[in-house]
Parts: sequence; structure tokens; C-alpha cells
Amino acid sequence: MTPSCRESCLRVGEPLAGSAGSAAALVTLRWPKPRWHPQEKSRSDGLPAGLADLEEAEQAAGRKLTLRLYQRDAHPPTDRVELFAIRAGDLELFSAELPLAGLVPALERWLGGDDAAFEASDARLLFVCTDGRHDRCCAEHGRPVLEALRASAPLDWSVLESSHIGGHRFAANCLALPSGQVYGRLAPQDVAPLATALAEDRLYLPRYRGRWGLSEPAQATEVWLHERFPEAQRVEPGAERKEGDTLRVAARVHLERGDHDVIVSLTERAFHVPASCGEFAEQRRRWIPTALVD
Repeated sequence: MTPSCRESCLRVGEPLAGSAGSAAALVTLRWPKPRWHPQEKSRSDGLPAGLADLEEAEQAAGRKLTLRLYQRDAHPPTDRVELFAIRAGDLELFSAELPLAGLVPALERWLGGDDAAFEASDARLLFVCTDGRHDRCCAEHGRPVLEALRASAPLDWSVLESSHIGGHRFAANCLALPSGQVYGRLAPQDVAPLATALAEDRLYLPRYRGRWGLSEPAQATEVWLHERFPEAQRVEPGAERKEGDTLRVAARVHLERGDHDVIVSLTERAFHVPASCGEFAEQRRRWIPTALVD
């Protein structure tokens, strides 16, 4: 039997760190799961055609827009759309509930910096990908994690069934907002320590993929430094500089005893893994932290 994309990824040892994805903005829409498009979520049944046009326009302008769908219950309304949105590099979460006809114009204004149709939200959200129509690993591994989190997550967190988060070869995947933390290779036995980490406002490092919105090298650097400075309260990756085949990322490590500025050296490594279950393996180049630079 052909191994799944998750099994293939594990076999070659592709790292989680640095795989959380990035875009200029992330918008999540509440929409019935049976209507989700298996690949292009903006073209899901019943959503305005202008949504896909908006996504393409942002891409053409060099401002990638990530759209994801979620479901709180089996029968959400379709005449109005609940949404949450966040900009890269910003921990401010916005929310709105809009008539379907007003969705695209409101998003256009928000993407242009006009927040009038949105409200600042103090919600804490966990999106768990169960999108089996996109890839079977997401449903096979995501569903048990979703059910376990719904039973164990802190009371102030909402656990939502989500469309493709990204990187189904890392299933099960979970995105936390507004922090932007992305976790992968989750299993039901990870739920209790993940829930404890969320309640204590800290990272669950064994399954941490990185912080959505940062570049891949910055994500890998953040994870690597948290592993080496377990007492760190926060890690802030900064400037990136290419030197031959090496990339150097400056970062500030916030410790209780004071801030510590460091530079991390990263090198590229190739991993051959399939993009999805049933597909041939392809080369993926990943930035791997290797050392602190004096």
C-alpha cells in the first residue's frame, strides 16, 4: 500500500519548524462544510464569486490573502457570514457578521486598512483541519484531535472544525488565533499537554510548526531558539541576511533576566515528499537552523 503523505514526511524526517505558512492577511469564514470546495475555498458553493476575484487581485498585487472556512455546528446560516480576520505581524483579531452580499466590499475595505465594518475581538480560537476532501490525512488524523480538543480545551477557547490549514503532510494540524501559533503532527495524546500550554499562555514545543505570518526562516529560528532557551518568554526574529549558501537571522530572546540579541545561521536542505496522498514525491527545500553565530 502506498504510504500517506504524512507517513512519507515522517520517514524522511522533514521538520515541523518553519512550516506554518505566511500571507499578508488571514480571513476565516463560517460556512457549511458540505459546501466547501476541495481545493479553492473562495469558490465554495454559495459564496460570492467576487471572493475568488478578490483573492486573485491581492495575489497579483503581491499581498497574499489566505482564506479559510470553518464550521461551529452542522447547519450554519448562509444568508450571513461570521468571520475572523488578522493581519500578518499583528496580534489584533477582528470579527464581523455580515450579510452575504456585503462580504466582499467589507473585506476589500478592511484589506485597504479601513476597519469600520469590523470589531476588535478578544476571542481565542483553535482551528483544527478535518478537510478530508482536500487530503485524507486531514480527516483521518484531524477528526480525533478535534473531538479530544473539544473535550479538553480551556473554557475560554473556541474549538472550530476548519478547512485546509496548510501542510496536510503534517496532519493533524491546528491554528491558534490571535497568537498565530500553528501545531502539527498532533495526536489525541498531545491534546492534554497542548491544552495546558494554551491555558498557561505558552508554546507546546514538541508539535510547534511556527508562527503564522513570519517567513519560513524566521519561524524556524523562533522554534530553534525556544528549544535552546526554554526559559524564554518570547523570541522575536528580525533581519535576514543571505551569505552564500547560508542565511543568517537576527533575533531577540526575551528572558526574565533581560533581553539577549543573537544571530542564528541556517542552511538549506532538500526533502523529497509528496504534496498530497497518492502523488509522486517532489523536492522541497527547507531552511534548517544549525548554529548561533558569535
